[in-house]
Amino acid sequence: AMLLVSRFPDHVIAVCATDALGVFGDGAARVSESVGRGTDLLRLMAWATATVDLRQGPVYARRCLQSLVHGTPVLVPAATRGREHAQLGRCGLWFDGPTEFLRATDALLTPPVSEVLGRQSAGYVAQWCRSSEGFVDDIFSSLRGAVDLF
Repeated sequence: AMLLVSRFPDHVIAVCATDALGVFGDGAARVSESVGRGTDLLRLMAWATATVDLRQGPVYARRCLQSLVHGTPVLVPAATRGREHAQLGRCGLWFDGPTEFLRATDALLTPPVSEVLGRQSAGYVAQWCRSSEGFVDDIFSSLRGAVDLF
């Protein structure tokens, strides 16, 4: 957060942590109560210029996909599952190291870039990601195939 605030002092930057939300801008930091409800976090993602998702697991980038549903592009580490979504859908950027992180952030703060990536993000999710029911059907189909092997 401090790296972003010092590099982009003219922008308001919200950083969501496990226990609080910090909003940095105009030379001041305001820290809120914890973001207790998932709907609050979704609302913040929909409002944001981009979602920076640093703690993704190797299997499923849930926060990344939730951001894309709302038309908000993502910025993710290169070695995470979120990169696949950003790259396939052309709806986000990725980085490997602090220098690339700052360059990618600078690009996402440029309105034409964030607008194009944002438009592409919702289309990517609609095209490639199944509904909850479709996902459950896929899991059951996989399990049936595994049971047939035994």
